[in-house]
Amino acid sequence: MSSSRTEKTTHAFHTAMLSLLEKHTLDQLSITQICHTAGLNRGTFYLHYNKKEALYEEVMEAIIDDLLDAYFEPYEKNPQLSTQTLDASTISFFDHISKYRSFYASIYKYDANAHLQKRIYDKLHELFYTDLFYRKDTDQAIDLALLAGYQAGAILGMARTWIFNDFKDDVAHLNTQLKKIMLLNT
Repeated sequence: MSSSRTEKTTHAFHTAMLSLLEKHTLDQLSITQICHTAGLNRGTFYLHYNKKEALYEEVMEAIIDDLLDAYFEPYEKNPQLSTQTLDASTISFFDHISKYRSFYASIYKYDANAHLQKRIYDKLHELFYTDLFYRKDTDQAIDLALLAGYQAGAILGMARTWIFNDFKDDVAHLNTQLKKIMLLNT
């Protein structure tokens, strides 16, 4: 199978999974539903995945990769970025959450998947820890693992509140609030 065709097939299955998660939990989904929504047959599904959980895992990994890209996007534009110089409009974290709102709602609100919540927290913790480790301005007296845990919990707390409020506020409001909250600690 050509790479382009494989990418289109994978994209169709990912899109179908995300679409179905807007109204169903993973347990409620069948492979037939996924294939029907993707416009592909079961044989094609089984060429790529052995079960629906494998597709879900692949979708989740792609979303987590996108989350990491969203976090680093402002740094790509300004490697010397600091809380004081951060422009709220360059924050991409909440854009990412909005883009995958059905996925996040499914694991935090509708299906309360503790395993996936922990994986997202662990990825953010690792990300913040690495960021803090290489920064020159981090107070040496602060335990970096604890600070990274605080930061991961705080940003996820904002995201969870937004999810449980049915994404009532727009992304710009969340970005502005995050910047203001970050400035409280400086």
